[in-house]
Amino acid sequence: DDAIFPRQGVRLDANLAGSVQGLGSQLSFARFRLYGKGVYSLNDDNRLILRGQFGEMLTNDFDRMPITERFYAGGAPTVRGYRLFEISPVNVYGKRTGGQHLAVGSLEYDRVLFGDWGVAAFSAVGYVGNDFEGPVSTGVGIGARWRSPVGPVRLDVGVPLSKALDPVQVYLILG
Repeated sequence: DDAIFPRQGVRLDANLAGSVQGLGSQLSFARFRLYGKGVYSLNDDNRLILRGQFGEMLTNDFDRMPITERFYAGGAPTVRGYRLFEISPVNVYGKRTGGQHLAVGSLEYDRVLFGDWGVAAFSAVGYVGNDFEGPVSTGVGIGARWRSPVGPVRLDVGVPLSKALDPVQVYLILG
């Protein structure tokens, strides 16, 4: 209902990518990603924002998959409280390898305090792995909101509730 500060609406994005070995690629794979966001106004000053992502990759040789095609989570776009791409399986050397499966969900409550200023509280969970047996990462936090003339400006502080590299993360999100 409003391009800069929606009070009501739903967004769904789906992406399917892949390649076939021998047709310009050294590896066959298919990758599907679904993203959804819902904004629900409770009244003029309060709204709920729900976000979710689901991803699945099919390949017979995951170890040869480029890291840019693998799934990762963490950071402002997925699970606040964690570093960007921190949520991922790790190899024997402790390096993040990305995963074949992705599931992320978040709930955010926004409240306008006065004028163009507001606050938010949020919680998010995320999983990235290869076998659906890995840990689920959870983060919570609070944030300040400003509806600027060119779009929203958000300053968030996220805290991980599961094992993480840092005890707190700060995010500045423009747009």
